[in-house]
Amino acid sequence: MKKVLTKRAAALLAAFGMMIWIAASVMPAMPVMAAGTLSAEATASTGSIESGSSPAIQVNFTQNDWTSPAPAGLSVTATGNGGLSGSATAAGSSISLSDEGVLTYSVSFRAGAFTYNGTNNAGLSFDVTYSTGETASAVATVATTKDPVDDDTGGDTPTPPVIAGNIFSIGENARVPSIDAGKGAVISYPVTSGSKRI
Repeated sequence: MKKVLTKRAAALLAAFGMMIWIAASVMPAMPVMAAGTLSAEATASTGSIESGSSPAIQVNFTQNDWTSPAPAGLSVTATGNGGLSGSATAAGSSISLSDEGVLTYSVSFRAGAFTYNGTNNAGLSFDVTYSTGETASAVATVATTKDPVDDDTGGDTPTPPVIAGNIFSIGENARVPSIDAGKGAVISYPVTSGSKRI
């Protein structure tokens, strides 16, 4: 009797192991996602990016509701969008995890990795891979300085335009007609051109 039960238990375990092996080989692996929301704030080393410039950019990240231990390291890939072109990958630094489960870290991208073309907003898209296996994504904008408008004045105050033709006015002591609210009427004003009344 014991031999029969042992054989049946072994067969059952073998069948169970085979089912796990088939499921693991057929089903694709699901990506691991970090809990909470990742937010990013990007700042250019020059304060704002001018057209044609490629300053260094620092990004500070905040990941809420982190449930794993703090990662030993992470890698951030950034891609420019809008008026910012370029792509770069850098390692994170200053990684810390608060008691409330807020993970913070920063990443610095070298000067020349991204270039602003002077049009549209300067944006960056981030893909983060943590050493613990989680991944996350975020976006951020970078302050920009648009090209100044050339008004051909050499920086001086523009000269007001000269009005062509006659200048019409209402005499200083002229009686100006009025109209009551809610009523309709035809009104006329005494207009002068120079010293001549029209």
